[in-house]
Amino acid sequence: MMKKNVVIISLLILNVLCCVVLYKMESRTHYLQHYIERRNGMEQEKLPADYWCIQGWSNTLAKLDYDADVVFFWSFTYL
Repeated sequence: MMKKNVVIISLLILNVLCCVVLYKMESRTHYLQHYIERRNGMEQEKLPADYWCIQGWSNTLAKLDYDADVVFFWSFTYL
């Protein structure tokens, strides 16, 4: 039990140190701020929410060279 507590405490300290290092790096370079500003300035193409799903299935069916009208999905859940 004592060993488990030592591991948890050391991971927490490591996490805090990593956060401090990242904060110091960001305060000096402002990389994230510049990235967000650059990203917001770009025109984002508006795609429908299911675009990539439909595109992926279309590509898969094209590679299979098989026409399908109905596709069945099986989902297995383990409790």
